[in-house]
Amino acid sequence: MKKTLLALAVLAAASSVNAAEIYSSENTSVALKGEIDAYAIQSEVTKETVKTKSSADFSAKGKVQLDASHKLSNGLDTFGSFEIENSTDKRDAKFDDLYVGVKGEMWGVAVGETGDFAESFDAIQKTDIANEGNYIGLDRPYESSTDGLALKLTPAGGLTLVADVYTNTDDKLDNSYGLSANYAAEMFSIGASYNSSEVAEGYDASSYGVSASVDVAGFFFAATYLSTEGLNTLGATDVEGVGFKGTAVEGDVWNFAASYQIDALRLYTTYAYGDFDKLVSLTNVSSKTAIDGQIDDLVVGIDYAVSKNVLLLAEYEVAKGKKDFADNKYQDITLGVYYKF
Repeated sequence: MKKTLLALAVLAAASSVNAAEIYSSENTSVALKGEIDAYAIQSEVTKETVKTKSSADFSAKGKVQLDASHKLSNGLDTFGSFEIENSTDKRDAKFDDLYVGVKGEMWGVAVGETGDFAESFDAIQKTDIANEGNYIGLDRPYESSTDGLALKLTPAGGLTLVADVYTNTDDKLDNSYGLSANYAAEMFSIGASYNSSEVAEGYDASSYGVSASVDVAGFFFAATYLSTEGLNTLGATDVEGVGFKGTAVEGDVWNFAASYQIDALRLYTTYAYGDFDKLVSLTNVSSKTAIDGQIDDLVVGIDYAVSKNVLLLAEYEVAKGKKDFADNKYQDITLGVYYKF
């Protein structure tokens, strides 16, 4: 693991390399690109007043992505993509984000793990601007865990409509369905999303949200509101005693983000607040317990683009549970480098 110290030095000094087109013909192209993330993180977790501090730890993860496209004689394009990546120190590389599809001038449809092609929750993730920091509530059930089908429409300038479904192999559970609309102009964007997922037999969890952003003169501001059901992760504070094995919460979530770009330097911050009033047992969905639990999560960061391929970053994050989630806290400091090729 300490070999990452050498990786940090090598990556920071690496020259800019463009993504490679490894095959091309009149109608077909295949391109290869990748990314290596190396970082050091020191964290501290407080669970029910018991504090555990971890020493600074160096880690690295990487991926390569292959994208292919082929033009058909009728004017349509077929396409496909997949990644090979690792996310742990075990270096257990695996296939991820694998999908195939077809598209026309104003529409596209894909089958597989379609999140990189189109994802209905993307319309309300405008506050997701941190590099490593967490947000609360903006991951829909079954996302990145099952395959499905996604339809994307671009009927007018700036307008994007998405309908998607993640299928569930359990015959007793319905699929996860999502709809979204997003409009993006030069200086602002606004989006809305709805999702319905049966996360346990007899528990049809619905979530809906709206999000807006403004980007002008180097300043960026965004806000998201989400009414959520079936939520079983609470971001950075999702440690034993706050995270919910076999349970889920219902409530409201607000996410805010701001940044300022000065040439290659960016200063940014995000703040998330969740207020939850129900705890649902996924083994007995008729049992809903009234709670009064709150979570907030603050991220402050800075990054600097050494080149278009190398990004240096530093982040501080602190997340706290309140009321029924009190005496639980998480904080960390992260230093890292992203190298894309």
